[in-house]
Amino acid sequence: MSTTVTSIAAGMGGAGGWQALAWAVEHAERTGGRLVLLHVCPPGSALARMTGDPVVPQVELVDPALARAVAKARAGLGGQRVALRIRSGEPAACLAEATAGVRLLVIGAGKGGRTVRQVLRHAHCPVVVVRLATSMISQPIEVPAARNQLRRSLGRTGFPQLALRFGYGLPGRPTPRRDVTDVLLR
Repeated sequence: MSTTVTSIAAGMGGAGGWQALAWAVEHAERTGGRLVLLHVCPPGSALARMTGDPVVPQVELVDPALARAVAKARAGLGGQRVALRIRSGEPAACLAEATAGVRLLVIGAGKGGRTVRQVLRHAHCPVVVVRLATSMISQPIEVPAARNQLRRSLGRTGFPQLALRFGYGLPGRPTPRRDVTDVLLR
């Protein structure tokens, strides 16, 4: 059994950031990994002056919700296993750059998906994308054009076989079904 502690990075902020944090904390708890919380803020913002490894009381003055999330993760995993890194700049570039030193990146799905696509294209490690409300159904990539499009959008080579969806979906509503006699032609 290996004694190497793996680092898991969780991108916080943006749509789905809190769900990504919850998933990453749970994963770090199961695997014994170290968790690096990454928060990317706009240049010139109050948090931008705290780039690097700020202490939680400083962060609390500017972003109380972020400080609470860090404190909760540290309480659950132990303070030595959780680090906060604040970066200033364009989210996709900062997140992709941060993947150079970790074994796994966990991010929220975002709103339009542009940041997610760029991170997937440039990440140096596997990326888990946690969606806000998605179907839990995974699906094989059977259509050749869809397979090629997925390969190109990821900027990878190979033969994609399956699209995995992770997330916490809303309960589905039953679809009314028509009787067989209503749809058969006579």
